[in-house]
Amino acid sequence: MTFVDGTAPVSWDFGDNLGPYSKAEILKATHVCLTAGTYTVSLTVNDAAGAVASTSTSITVSDFPAATGGNIVTAVKQGSPLPNSTHVAALVNNAYPR
Repeated sequence: MTFVDGTAPVSWDFGDNLGPYSKAEILKATHVCLTAGTYTVSLTVNDAAGAVASTSTSITVSDFPAATGGNIVTAVKQGSPLPNSTHVAALVNNAYPR
């Protein structure tokens, strides 16, 4: 189902029991799980005519392994959000090569 005007209320539940922090009411929601585990993520959409559609799925979140040996590098502030995020992404990619 696609809503062109974006007026359909949506409700996400990310299943990690963090109260209001594990819920969202926007269509393109993002969420960070603070601990590893298996969570049930649910989405409910209501249209203007009162119809309701829901779906859910289980996700498994794994611990991020610690960097070891020569891969440990100190992040240095780059001055603004975009260069900072680019710098951190490069550090992570160097620490965990694919």
